[in-house]
Amino acid sequence: MLLRLAALLCLGFSVALVVAWLPAMFVTPAREAIGASQASQPRWDVEVQTCFARTVVVFEHKYLNWLQAPPADAIVCDLDSWVMQRRAFERNDPPSAYYKPAHQLIESPYWSRAFSVPTKGDRDIQFIDTAQGWPFRCVAGYWAQSTSRRGKYVSQWVLEIPISQYGVVPVGLPFRPIWFGIAANTLFNVLWICLVFAGVRACRSCIRRRRGLCHVCSYPVGGSLRCTVCGASLSPRDANLDTHPAGDLVRCAIVAEKV
Repeated sequence: MLLRLAALLCLGFSVALVVAWLPAMFVTPAREAIGASQASQPRWDVEVQTCFARTVVVFEHKYLNWLQAPPADAIVCDLDSWVMQRRAFERNDPPSAYYKPAHQLIESPYWSRAFSVPTKGDRDIQFIDTAQGWPFRCVAGYWAQSTSRRGKYVSQWVLEIPISQYGVVPVGLPFRPIWFGIAANTLFNVLWICLVFAGVRACRSCIRRRRGLCHVCSYPVGGSLRCTVCGASLSPRDANLDTHPAGDLVRCAIVAEKV
C-alpha cells in the first residue's frame, strides 16, 4: 500500500513538472497588465504577462525612468538634463515627478520579488521573474540585468531552441520550487490519475460480467458464488445459477430483494 502511494506521488510530481515546462517551448498568447506595485515610493513599475501554465513578471525600480542614457544624436540640453539626473541619482535626490502617485496599481504574484518593496540596491536593475505550472504555479526562475553588467539567469536551466525565423532563442526552465504549488499540483494529478484507473477498472469489470467472466481474473464463471481460480466473491447475478446446487433458492432471494 505504501509503495503504491509513493509511486502515485512520484507520478503526480513528474506530471506536474512536465506540465510546467512544456509551455516554455511554445509561444502562446498572453494577457498583459501594466502598472505600479503601490501608490507611493519606493515602488516597482510592473508588467505581468499571463498565459496557460506560465506567468512572467517584468519589473524595475522607478529610478530607471530617470537614468535612460540619451541617444547619440542628442542635443546639448538633453545631455545636460541627463547629467543632472545622474547626479541627483547619486545624491539619492530624484526629480519631484518621481514622487507623484501611481495612476494604476497592479497586484504582483506572491512568488515574485515585485511583491516586496524595492531597496536602494535595486534601483539600476531590471528583473524578470517567471513561474510555471498548472493549475497552480509550482516552479520559478529569475533573470536580472543591471546598467553595469550583462543579465544572468538564476534558478533556471537555459536551453537554446533553434527557430528558423529568429535563429536561436534561449528558453529558461525554472526549477526553484514554489512549495504550495508543488503540493497542490501533485495531489491534483494523483486525484485524476486515480479516477482514470478507477474508471478503466469499472469498465473492464462491467465488460467481463456481461461476458460471464470473473470480474477480477476473467475466468469463466460457473455455478459457484466464488471464483474457483482467484477466490473473488461473485454476486448471484454474476454466477451461473443453472449449475448452482441451490439455484432456485438464490433466484427467490433475488426476487424478494427486488420486491
